[in-house]
Amino acid sequence: MRKIVYLLGDLFKDDNRPIEDTSAGFLEHNTLLQDIADPDGRLTLIKSQTQALAMELTTCETAIGKGQAQQHGGRELTQAEYDKVMKIIRENESALRNRYVVKDAELRKRLYDLWYANKLVPYNAANLKTMPGIVRTYLEILEDEKGSLPKDFYEETVKDLTPFAETRSNQQKQINATQKAIADRQLLLPRLTEQLTANLHELCVFYRTDKMQVLTYFNPRYFEVQVSARPGHYTARVATRHTNQVLDVLDAQQKYTKVKLAVKESIDLCFYRGDDSQTPPPAEPLLVSKGSPVTLPLAELPGSGALLLVRNATAYVGHYVVDLS
Repeated sequence: MRKIVYLLGDLFKDDNRPIEDTSAGFLEHNTLLQDIADPDGRLTLIKSQTQALAMELTTCETAIGKGQAQQHGGRELTQAEYDKVMKIIRENESALRNRYVVKDAELRKRLYDLWYANKLVPYNAANLKTMPGIVRTYLEILEDEKGSLPKDFYEETVKDLTPFAETRSNQQKQINATQKAIADRQLLLPRLTEQLTANLHELCVFYRTDKMQVLTYFNPRYFEVQVSARPGHYTARVATRHTNQVLDVLDAQQKYTKVKLAVKESIDLCFYRGDDSQTPPPAEPLLVSKGSPVTLPLAELPGSGALLLVRNATAYVGHYVVDLS
């Protein structure tokens, strides 16, 4: 019965799988699904539902990709404008220390005190985050003193400082748009995995005489765990600081007695039994790293619960292999 209850749930829900994998896998699945010849229209409903979801997802992915590209360009442009800001600020500071640009000594001193009371120290200490406020203040003083400034001095300063403020504003808009698209994609996730589960069930009926055909519509590259043609052999990836469900120990014990665990990277992965991916590791978990595979009876896996779990507490992606015998 436990198996039946599992099959009635969301089979593609996996808190450990990166949303980028689910998204790419869903879009590929949709393309393959739409190409199925179905003269009787048995798959019309799921094709329509999947296509509609794929369009929503594509809108999010397009916005994310565009936003990230624009932000990258924005960062480069902002740095370029930042360099212009520093150049004009230094040139103005130098100009106000001599009489060739502003001839009136009293005006020159007043302007210098307004902009450079602490010389260039505040400007040199500024960064891309703090400079916009400094630029706004600089431009406000510039406007207040416009009538007393030489025309060339005023126009050159406006020309070089204004684009920086505009660039920072545009970049923030791009960041906000990208964050909204990422949030919208996250909200789509439950609908994506539920639709994949519904499609799996429908395809199993559609290909009831050749159910292995169903596997071709779900690329294991995106859906994490890859089960090889060799029974009892599993290989998969575990994301950073995540826990994966590896296999059902109770089911495995009906066919196998031993398990061999191996890790492909020089990091420690923690293996133990639990009821779900939220189960914390026991006090003495089994740690496995590259070059030190561990073989032990299934019954001696640490912890309790029906599932074999693998926990990656490191900041690196891990890959593991599980062999039952």
